[in-house]
Amino acid sequence: MTIPAGVKSRIAAWVLAAGIVEGRLFRPVTKAGVLAGEEIRDEKAVWRLVMRYARASGLGKLAPHDPRRTCAKLRRKAGSWSRSSCYLATPRSRHRCSVALVE
Repeated sequence: MTIPAGVKSRIAAWVLAAGIVEGRLFRPVTKAGVLAGEEIRDEKAVWRLVMRYARASGLGKLAPHDPRRTCAKLRRKAGSWSRSSCYLATPRSRHRCSVALVE
């Protein structure tokens, strides 16, 4: 999957500002904003963070599959659809996706 240049440059700027030279990009942080280790142990912590920013940006209700499905749609629209894109699709459409790629 190709990352758009604008996204890649923003991530690179963030990594530089955060002082990350190796390891994971997403790390646990306390409520005070202090790094709390190298590994996020609670996947719900990530979801709570996503929901907080979704509400703040006016997205309102968001389901766990929404970002995945939106990513799949944007990849297809951009012409970068591939076998790995099938895993982003909904479970019901995964089979159809795999069949379409084989044909």
